Amino acid sequence: MKKNLIILLLVPILFAGCLRSLEKEGITNETIYKGRVVDKDSKPLSGIMVRITNGNLIYNSMATDKDGMFQIVVDINKIDNKYFIQVGEEWSLVKRSSLKGFGQDVYDYGDIPFVNINLPEVETLELTNMTQNSFTCKCNVKSQGGAIITERGVCWSTNIPTISDNKEPFGSGAGMFFCTISEQSINIYTTTYYVRAYAINEYGVGYGDALEINSSKLAYFSLPSMEYGGYIYHIYQDLGAMQWQQANSACENLVAYEYDDWYFPNKEEMMSIATKTDILNKEYVYWTSTTSFTDGASYYLECVDEIWKAIGGDYYHGKNMPYNTYHVIPVRKDR
Repeated sequence: MKKNLIILLLVPILFAGCLRSLEKEGITNETIYKGRVVDKDSKPLSGIMVRITNGNLIYNSMATDKDGMFQIVVDINKIDNKYFIQVGEEWSLVKRSSLKGFGQDVYDYGDIPFVNINLPEVETLELTNMTQNSFTCKCNVKSQGGAIITERGVCWSTNIPTISDNKEPFGSGAGMFFCTISEQSINIYTTTYYVRAYAINEYGVGYGDALEINSSKLAYFSLPSMEYGGYIYHIYQDLGAMQWQQANSACENLVAYEYDDWYFPNKEEMMSIATKTDILNKEYVYWTSTTSFTDGASYYLECVDEIWKAIGGDYYHGKNMPYNTYHVIPVRKDR
């Protein structure tokens, strides 16, 4: 999923000016404030919330349009004491600037610049060790956002979560961390859950991308697996006996557990499956994707005297070998 642009760009509004009191008598007109919200590169930002508030009550609000523009009206008679313009999501409104144009009909704020330095930068990297009621989330606080991280952790919900939903704090500061959630209220087999990392500094909350947990993903992590070449391989079920060309197509076209990047393992990967797991049937012969350079004859795995061997190539079988029917097992490499 893509990161929420609003979350990344919330920062203090860079305005000069003092706070103004509204205790002056005789002011009855409305004031219209208009302007444009842009990022640090002057690119317009759409969908950014702009509010008129005294710090407690919100008197009016609107989102910027596709060009980053806003035009917001404040009724002077309805406001007590000082009032401000605030920009961004409500949970992170930690900075405010006083409004110019006190008592005027219209005041143009012009471009409101942002600087991308304040909220923490967080990554939700990977979900592992999933069971029906638990999971482990690998997270990383890449940047503290120019302020000390006072809390970090994981939040989860059946919708895209925030810290107002379920959360599990896990220390403070920057860097990698692993957070394990074990809750009887979680039942991954019957609902879909979303998980993401968070970190809090004095400016607000930064979130990582939300990762989805559902019964299909849980079943995926229940598949046989092995470690090979620095990666974790998940091993699909035996597709049965077929010719080599059919085996190659079956692996390339396989879509299972919401993944479409299954593939035909080579002879080294198949040998690792044979030696590191017990899922291969010693009475069967298994294809590999490895072929001979000279005539295209393919290698296969066979158990001979209780020892798995990779056999094949032009010297052993010749060109007719791919038309034999052997078993095939697709794999997926977690990257």
